[in-house]
Amino acid sequence: MVLYPEPEVFQTYGFIELSSPTIAEAMNHCVQNGATEITVVPVLLLTAGHAS
Repeated sequence: MVLYPEPEVFQTYGFIELSSPTIAEAMNHCVQNGATEITVVPVLLLTAGHAS
């Protein structure tokens, strides 16, 4: 998790497969830390089986 100057703004990450945390776990982490709004930005660093 990365914190910004505003304590209510932070970011985290989740993976589609094969690694932790999953996207669902990352979103649950946000909610548990008080998030009332979540923005998801998909990023693919490498070509993978799920990208085809």
